[in-house]
Amino acid sequence: MRGVCMVIATTMLAMPEPSSAQADLYAGEVPFLTLRNLTEADEPGELFGDERSAMSAGRCHVRELDLQGLSSLADAAPSFIREEFLSVENIELSDPADILGSWPRGADTPAPALYVHGYYIGFEKGCRRAALLQQNANIEGRFLWFSWPSDGSLAYYTHDEADLYWSVPDIADAIIELEARFGGGVIDVVGHSLGARGVVLALYDVASRAPETRIDEVVLLAPDMDFGIFERMLPRIRPIADNITVYVNAGDRPLVSYPPKFGH
Repeated sequence: MRGVCMVIATTMLAMPEPSSAQADLYAGEVPFLTLRNLTEADEPGELFGDERSAMSAGRCHVRELDLQGLSSLADAAPSFIREEFLSVENIELSDPADILGSWPRGADTPAPALYVHGYYIGFEKGCRRAALLQQNANIEGRFLWFSWPSDGSLAYYTHDEADLYWSVPDIADAIIELEARFGGGVIDVVGHSLGARGVVLALYDVASRAPETRIDEVVLLAPDMDFGIFERMLPRIRPIADNITVYVNAGDRPLVSYPPKFGH
């Protein structure tokens, strides 16, 4: 039975459990699709800018800074602080088809989880945040980051809105392609903040263009979306998603301000 679950938290971020010792510094890679323009920058984290462009893809290699005596403190810090302890070491460019086809397929192999970031996220910050998210959620090896051309500036919210809307057809294409490659009811889609709005709009598009599509989990983290619009789109999206979970904080306004009229 398909349904929607809303989870309301009273705190924005949970404190992670500290490890016994941070002897091995974190190093990981994040496969990505992006609609950002390529730049001529020498710094890996600045290889992609904030202009709209054709689809590119690759892997972002991220390492944790060596804080030596402060490692235990860093390990116990909230996620938004721990993100600052990561650095982008290298960007490995690839063909989008190669990235989409890089996961082994089989009954015992989890399908990818597509993650769409939110407002005020430049490429470098997005790499670090995506790396931390896949580590915290323990989904390394099945995580795919979709980076739309956010300006990465606090003052440019309306610019980011426009760039998100421009990116929606490509987010929908990625969902359709992943579902075609891995089968129905196995891929997951995650959106955060303004990216959660993009996920909802993309799924609405998918439901119109390819109503036979089946998604396993749709997760909306602190979605930046008007409740009334979400409520109107939900009946179209429900048939293609086995489970929809909305995580909001008690201080969030767009969705939590209204009592949900849908069931679990």
